[in-house]
Amino acid sequence: MEEKEVSLLDLLVVVAENLKLLILGPVLVGLLAIGYALPQSLTSQAILALPAPIAPQAAAMMVSPLVLDPVIQMQNLSKGQSIQGARAELASQIKAAVGKDGLLRLDVTADTPIHA
Repeated sequence: MEEKEVSLLDLLVVVAENLKLLILGPVLVGLLAIGYALPQSLTSQAILALPAPIAPQAAAMMVSPLVLDPVIQMQNLSKGQSIQGARAELASQIKAAVGKDGLLRLDVTADTPIHA
């Protein structure tokens, strides 16, 4: 009886045949792990129907100190920083725009649903 030996060439042929699986498998698992490790951000959207002349002014007002300061105080968003710093941080999370339909869309992005 002959004994079959596994040579280095046989192993290289198996690796070459399964090269896609050997490369793509760990890459996909790594991407999934990174996706779960990244902090999630949640977006809350409000759509407001305002009269046409008021809507653009209201969009600009959404990131003004008149609106932001009471929100910062009520939600305690200052986190030990100055009011200007808290305003800038909160304003960067807010996107207000008037669409072609005349509706004001207000999007707020935050780390938690309560803050959004």
